[in-house]
Amino acid sequence: MRITRISVYQKDLPLADPYWLSGGRLKFEVLDATFVKLETDAGLVGWGEGTPWGHTYVPAHGPGIRAGIETMANAVLGLDPRKVELVERAMDLCLPGHLYAKAPIDLACWDIMGKAFGMPIADLLGGKRETGTPAASSVSSGEPDTMMGIIEKYRALGYTAHSAKVGGSDTDKDIERIRHLEKNRRPGEIILYDVNRSWTRREAGIVMNAVADLGVTFEQPGETLDDLAYIRSVITAPSASTKHW
Repeated sequence: MRITRISVYQKDLPLADPYWLSGGRLKFEVLDATFVKLETDAGLVGWGEGTPWGHTYVPAHGPGIRAGIETMANAVLGLDPRKVELVERAMDLCLPGHLYAKAPIDLACWDIMGKAFGMPIADLLGGKRETGTPAASSVSSGEPDTMMGIIEKYRALGYTAHSAKVGGSDTDKDIERIRHLEKNRRPGEIILYDVNRSWTRREAGIVMNAVADLGVTFEQPGETLDDLAYIRSVITAPSASTKHW
């Protein structure tokens, strides 16, 4: 089996509501999505997608995906999509880095492999859990009642874990947000407070110590690993935790 054709499609995906994070530093209303179609000489077709979270959040953007695929196309054509590692190697030799641009092709290859072997991709990768895999909702930053309303909507869809966006220079507002959400959190429900690197060391210390009695978890409260080490040294509650991806 060989890849005979690569087609690339661009689609703007408008969000139902404007999405704020990182203390309002980042706002998204439309996401730039790229869809990739791989065709083979065996008649099997695979689809992949790449939709970066805007252009300013991480080193990835929609036009970069399409430019990367154009650069790598000749290296991928003619390869067996079932041999995913060899396809990935060919892309790496042609274009070092830029993993986000390679992801849609990787997904499309797995799609073809699943169809070729008559198995779900989850089973090809080791097997899916019978109870499913829980996923966390993503809650835009805003007024405490507004954020609680977003969580309520996700609850109705079955979500039991939520990533609530906080951060920014208004530490009093962040403290208010966290206490309001925790006050209304259901038993067994998980709320992670994602700062997206928008706090200074001082702001992180103020907020995290002010809510230390709640034992909540924060993601990316600082910009660098040095920031995280310092923040951890001034946090008063042993149960408080920091996470950096």
